Amino acid sequence: MAEAALALTCAYPDAALLARYQADGDVLWRSGSRGFYSRLFDSRPGALQIWRSVSLMRQVRDELAVLADRLEGRERVVADRAALLVAHAVFQLIGGDGIDEPGDDWEARGQDAVKRTTEVVIALTAHLNARYGQHAFLTRILRDEQACQHLVTDILQTLRHGAGRPLVVPPRPNRGRRPNTVPFLVQHRLIDDGAQVIYRPSTATERDAVSEWLGGDPERFLATWVNDTRKPLIWALDGQRYSPSGLVLQIWDRANWAEQPAAVQGTTRWHVPGEGTLADLAGELLADLEAAGDGPGVE
Repeated sequence: MAEAALALTCAYPDAALLARYQADGDVLWRSGSRGFYSRLFDSRPGALQIWRSVSLMRQVRDELAVLADRLEGRERVVADRAALLVAHAVFQLIGGDGIDEPGDDWEARGQDAVKRTTEVVIALTAHLNARYGQHAFLTRILRDEQACQHLVTDILQTLRHGAGRPLVVPPRPNRGRRPNTVPFLVQHRLIDDGAQVIYRPSTATERDAVSEWLGGDPERFLATWVNDTRKPLIWALDGQRYSPSGLVLQIWDRANWAEQPAAVQGTTRWHVPGEGTLADLAGELLADLEAAGDGPGVE
């Protein structure tokens, strides 16, 4: 159901819905003005429409997974992080006519559109740079309704008028080690001192193990960021400072998770509201610096 709802959101003509989802995933399931469940399901989409939507979204993601591994800089960031917006643009290239009708016409149009995924990535990157600059933070843009609408309009105009430039995909780069997330974020002061960060479990098992304990007090999943390379999180519950992984392990202990893993990548659990995880922020910053020829000199 979650994948079907997300695919229908990608297929929806208005990119603003996708931006709202990327800012708050729960809007998929809300009715009324605060959500768009009714927009997706009140018309009772048929099984064929749902399946074709899911299938197309998967195909675009598969194309992007192959493509992203062979790109560098800004284009790699777009392929990695803007997959849903790319899928939305591919849906708009096809159009919805006939999606719920048996036969091969829509399937053939869909295959042709998926083959243009690379062109969509190139066009999206070009218009992102033109509208917002080469170093604009992509995570913020993808949560902005008007920005997403403008970008999709730009992409479709470019591709429908044949103005997209061809992409010569480079050989797979020999990537070295990425810099450690926390020191890298602190070095570039990407997060302000005093910014709030929120713990979010990343798996269903983790969520089930800790959700009851977390629900007992909102301070249990809140922390404040300070630009310190070792312990940048001040836990709201006790005022003590922790590393991202150390605080996740502390939460697991307090929640009495008996089968907790021995280690955790804490930077994937702590979110800056409206921005992404610590790992997301570091990854996007690294790609931007590499695109500008000013990378951190990783091996």
